[in-house]
Amino acid sequence: MVLQEAKLSSPLVGTVASTIGSNYTHHLHFLSDDQCSSLFESRAFMQGEPKIPNLVEIGKEIVKKCKGVPLAVKVLGGLMRSKRIEQEWLAIRDDEFWELGVDVQKQVIEILKLSYNNLPPKVRQCFSYCSIFPKDYEIQKHEVIQLWMAQGFLQISKEGELMEDIGEEFIRILCTVSFFQIAAKMETSEGMKLIYKNHDLVHDVAQHLSRFECKDLVNAKDDKINENIRHLSMIPNNRILEIPKGINKVKKLRSFCSFSSNGDSYDLLKVTTSLPKLLQLRFLLVLNLSKLPLKELPSSIGGLKLLKYLDLSWSEIERLPCTISNLYNLQTFNLSNCEELSELPKSVGTLTQLRYFYTYCTYARNHETPRGLSKLHFLQMLDVLKLCVESASEHIAELEHLNYLGGTLILQNLGYVNDVKVVEKANFMGKKNLHTLDMDWKSGTQGDNVFDQAELLEALQPNSNLKELIIHNFLGLKLPWWMTNDFALPNLVKLRLQDCYECKEMKSLGELSSLKELVIWSMYSLSRIGEDRYNHQVAESSTTTTEVEGPKEAPILYRCLEKLSVRGVPNLEEWYENSADIFPELQELELCRCPKLRNMPSHFPSLQKLTVENVNNDTVRSITENITSLTSLSFEGSSSSSSEKVEEEVAQMLGNNKLLESLTVSRLSLMRWLETCPDLSPSLKELRISNCPALKIESAQLPSVESLSISDVKAFVVNDTSWSSKLSFLHISNVPEFLQLPMNSPRNNMHLCRIYIINCPQFQGFLSSPDSPWFVECLNLTNCPSILGLQLQGFTQLRYLTVYSCTRLQLLEGLQSLRNIQSLSIGQFSEELNDLAFLDAIEMGSHLISSLRDLSIYGWSLKTLPEQIQHLSRLESLHIQYCDGISDLPEWLGRLTSLEILKIWNCKNLMHLPSANEMRKLTSLRQLEIGHCPLLDERCKPPKKRSGVGSSSSEWHKISHLTKVSIYPEFLFDLEDEDNNSSLSRLVNKMRSKVC
Repeated sequence: MVLQEAKLSSPLVGTVASTIGSNYTHHLHFLSDDQCSSLFESRAFMQGEPKIPNLVEIGKEIVKKCKGVPLAVKVLGGLMRSKRIEQEWLAIRDDEFWELGVDVQKQVIEILKLSYNNLPPKVRQCFSYCSIFPKDYEIQKHEVIQLWMAQGFLQISKEGELMEDIGEEFIRILCTVSFFQIAAKMETSEGMKLIYKNHDLVHDVAQHLSRFECKDLVNAKDDKINENIRHLSMIPNNRILEIPKGINKVKKLRSFCSFSSNGDSYDLLKVTTSLPKLLQLRFLLVLNLSKLPLKELPSSIGGLKLLKYLDLSWSEIERLPCTISNLYNLQTFNLSNCEELSELPKSVGTLTQLRYFYTYCTYARNHETPRGLSKLHFLQMLDVLKLCVESASEHIAELEHLNYLGGTLILQNLGYVNDVKVVEKANFMGKKNLHTLDMDWKSGTQGDNVFDQAELLEALQPNSNLKELIIHNFLGLKLPWWMTNDFALPNLVKLRLQDCYECKEMKSLGELSSLKELVIWSMYSLSRIGEDRYNHQVAESSTTTTEVEGPKEAPILYRCLEKLSVRGVPNLEEWYENSADIFPELQELELCRCPKLRNMPSHFPSLQKLTVENVNNDTVRSITENITSLTSLSFEGSSSSSSEKVEEEVAQMLGNNKLLESLTVSRLSLMRWLETCPDLSPSLKELRISNCPALKIESAQLPSVESLSISDVKAFVVNDTSWSSKLSFLHISNVPEFLQLPMNSPRNNMHLCRIYIINCPQFQGFLSSPDSPWFVECLNLTNCPSILGLQLQGFTQLRYLTVYSCTRLQLLEGLQSLRNIQSLSIGQFSEELNDLAFLDAIEMGSHLISSLRDLSIYGWSLKTLPEQIQHLSRLESLHIQYCDGISDLPEWLGRLTSLEILKIWNCKNLMHLPSANEMRKLTSLRQLEIGHCPLLDERCKPPKKRSGVGSSSSEWHKISHLTKVSIYPEFLFDLEDEDNNSSLSRLVNKMRSKVC
């Protein structure tokens, strides 16, 4: 069998090539010979390794045969990385497959075959299994390793070795030969997190290799699933998803995986009725039901004694059966983002093989984590531990021997702990693999619970390997010694202190040599940071040392810190660090809502981004007077700011920082200096001015700005020379004296693609010559009552158009000219336009028919929905709002067969949907929203069983087939009046959903 470590033979390769070649066309990119040689050598030789001249020359000959295809070059380079004997390189150069004369794509497949056959057998097995993933799927390391582990592919060969280590080595090998390619990198506290993908051609080869054992349900029929299939995946392909009826006949099935997304549609009834059949397959090792619309899990799940991987994440599961405790071999249990889950299984302690237990972001987080964790000796990931209220101390002590525990751990309910001696047993210092620790005291510590919280935090000292520490709602008066000590936390990269309301003083954190990010938020009692201990040491040293020795040198503080954010610390008065060498690498500084701050360090030689909000003027001046390296400045004043002083400070900052690229100014009562925007940095690309109510910008010169946002100022006057041809984004809102926008210069129009003009009562429209080209892609005119006419003939590139609440608009022409329009939101005009007659532009042959995907109509006086809409055959979303004159939706609505989303809001007289036959013609419809339509809301609710389908629910039968219906205000369905096992009950449960 394919997954049993088989090699890929030449005849099989020919089959692969012919099969893939006939069914797929891969657009291969090509490189020059020099580029290929460089790429090959980077793969074939390790960095810093001496390159053997003979091998380099042979490599160049091999590269020429790759015909410039980078995938082939990378694969062969990775293959040669482990070979240093010249004969091995010559064998590849002289292999007979180069002489076959096949096309480039088939030659690449031959190269993949060669590399595949050189892989270790177990790695080949793991690679073939990856065909269960959808094409272009983002493969995460922990996910694929856990799947391999569940299948038994990762066998330990020596004492002390972990299966996870073997999995990481296999991924490294697959990356070396480019069967895995790095698609994205994300820096986390645990290091660089890599996301992998398979090249499409590599994925096709993997699918062919595993075709007898792996199958996806993209094109499969219920009766065409081979009973010998071992691994089955359900992959969305723009169609209704369901579990096959005959799934129980696939007796050898080892894996069932759903790789759907939240927007996919399901046949709910078929999914619900087919699941018990799936659970009859006793040899299942992997069961991934992620994102399926399940409310309950059958109790028969307990019969899957061999199951090692269970993923219910992002499902709508409400409760789990008690038989879940029978899954003794379970290694991975994922309940993350199960928003409806009422409680976590109480019998977790029986799952003694469990290594990964995910519960992050579930509503069950309001319930405590089950007891019995001490029995899970192999546990490596417990993302959330919410302590039991009645026995919090004993609960956390259950972690005592779980020394494999790693990754991220969130500790909640620490406020209920009342025995430090018991907590010390948890032995956090022994958790070497723990990289992120998030501690939350939010609950507890109330009433008579008087307890030394500082002593508790002392007892929770983590291992020195910790890289990120987060503390929320700590109610102690001081922080522990280990938090400021580099010997205790030499690897700490991120520290976040938030909502620690009682903490009054904080010792210097400057000794933490690896700290890169420090966040101090909402610490209302904090008045002082730092201390003068070094000053004391220097003074003491100078009186006891000889003149030859000199005084003791103060250390470099915050030597690696790159980002500092202090926000919402209203009583902070002093930050004192007794060292001149401080913050040498700080790039981002944020000081917000610290009005009493009078003294803090002011030497920031590397600062690039500064954000200041409601901070004492003198403090701001001391910080900024010597800064010349800023590229981003955001300055927000307060009611107590002195306008003259602020004007001087901002002017000085702008004058000193000639490399400024982004400027934000907000909440300044007077800012005359900005009225003409003089001498702004020639590199300025982004300018935002807001909440300066007295400011008049009358002759602004913005030569290099690409993004301009003006809001809540008194006046804004511009002309054709005000901005450069680079301007691409323009947002004007809440400006009483903004009259018009000149657009006569083709040079200035070239890059302007997004225009938003909102709540400008005197705005009259655009000044432009008829032949001026427009390149605008998005235009939004909202609540501009002075606009009388709008001509769209020149907006040939427009894709998104919103014209709303322009109550005097009498002329709207040129819709038929919008060749690329995708989204149209219109309504609430003058009486002359309120019948939406301008929609006559929608006619057979119009570009609107083929391009429009999203239509929103706000029509106050409409008596019926405009008939023109029925011709929009590709419309995917229709939003009808404030159409108080409409009582019935027309029958022709059923012609919109591409419609996926229908939203009806605030139509107070609407009573009837189209007939049931017409509603069922909307075969693509996956979401129906009805909100604040009082006459329709009640009619669309499901009937109660005893009363039957009465007049109060006369519309229900028209929509009962839909899988997602939302009615607001949200209705509640009384389950006691229904048969809980009926399909109707399940369907109604499905229809409880939240606003998108």
